[in-house]
Amino acid sequence: MVAWAACAHAPAPTEKAPIAFAVIDLGDRDAEKGCVMALLDGGFRVVGQKAIDAALENPDTTSYKRLGKAVQADLIIDGGFTREKNNRKKLSARLVSAQSGDVLATTRVQKPDKKPFVTGQKVCTDLLQQLP
Repeated sequence: MVAWAACAHAPAPTEKAPIAFAVIDLGDRDAEKGCVMALLDGGFRVVGQKAIDAALENPDTTSYKRLGKAVQADLIIDGGFTREKNNRKKLSARLVSAQSGDVLATTRVQKPDKKPFVTGQKVCTDLLQQLP
């Protein structure tokens, strides 16, 4: 009969959770969906829209820091469409630290695609490329 000694188990390596993003407003739901797709394709975690909407209903989450804490996001993407003097729409967005509330990156698309989904992807891809 052979007896095996039990081996001491080393602690399993812990994986760091992916960075979590909250996309709170890009002025168009399809643009927001495009942004979310770019984030997911980049391997990031995205906070669900229901959690964001619920947190934004609470007047205590008016700051980026409070919102980030409420939805457990590391970074927040916020922005929207504006019109220029020549009546052209442009999409501007900023990447904000949920810990400090500081703006880490900004971008804008001067000539948005006819499909807001594609424009949202472009904006968020650009913001991701600016991450340190």
